[in-house]
Amino acid sequence: MRKFIIIILMFFATASLAEVLPEKQNPGTIEGMVIDKTTPQPLIGANITIEKTSKGAASAMDGSYIIRKASWNL
Repeated sequence: MRKFIIIILMFFATASLAEVLPEKQNPGTIEGMVIDKTTPQPLIGANITIEKTSKGAASAMDGSYIIRKASWNL
């Protein structure tokens, strides 16, 4: 009986890790443009960050930005 309980616990531990790990292993990319609301001009050098992480980027001359290796498990 004890062996059965240990096997069940190991199964649930593995299953819970399987839900978390793929998101960490397969990061994605976030990209977009930052423009001024009042004068539809691109904002140069604007900082874009993902809350609760150290990931971020600054917008380019045309207002575009790319954040690579962004994790969706926030």
